[in-house]
Amino acid sequence: SHGYKKNYIETVSRIFEKYDEFLKNHEKDHLIWNGFYVRVLIYLSQGMNRYFQNKKSPKTYLERFNEFSELVKMEPFNEAIKNIEIKNIGSKSFRIGVLLLKNKFLLLYYVLNLLIR
Repeated sequence: SHGYKKNYIETVSRIFEKYDEFLKNHEKDHLIWNGFYVRVLIYLSQGMNRYFQNKKSPKTYLERFNEFSELVKMEPFNEAIKNIEIKNIGSKSFRIGVLLLKNKFLLLYYVLNLLIR
């Protein structure tokens, strides 16, 4: 479903804790880790519609942007933004979004997501 998800961040965080635990316990190579980073950033992108920019959210735009800004500083989002290999991203729009995040253009990333949805 693409509707508002009140607990989106908590749900995604639990999922990534398990992914991270599995990858660390099984010593996966950098290609597997890059796939994990792609998945993390896909969930972040999905979270824009389902949580941060959803009109059904009771929070103000500023509160949601601040929450988004804090989330990208946390793991695994921060690690994914830092370590993802751009050359392995096929989608141009996704690649642009990742470059904006890597260069800390958070407001621009946030606004562009508002405009393209």
